[in-house]
Amino acid sequence: MFGLHLRQTRGHGEGFGRIQGRQALEAQRRVDLDNLGNLNYKQGLFDDAILEFDQLGAAQPLPTLSPAKLGNLYMKAGREGKSLDPWEKSLALDPN
Repeated sequence: MFGLHLRQTRGHGEGFGRIQGRQALEAQRRVDLDNLGNLNYKQGLFDDAILEFDQLGAAQPLPTLSPAKLGNLYMKAGREGKSLDPWEKSLALDPN
């Protein structure tokens, strides 16, 4: 009986470790994409920066990409129409 309990616990622990490992890899991937997007932005590679930030997904907030910065990024990439929504969101968050 005790041996069965150990096997069940051990199996659960291994699966849990794999899940944690995948979550850590996904978190690192998000950080890498964020860093690459910011690097491309700083180098004037605006379309590439947009691609990197798009890969991160709109559902998750990005720590270094404020709505104002996203609006600027779209404007610099020649996508003026897409720059308005982020700028309006930025004004709603901080009207000053």
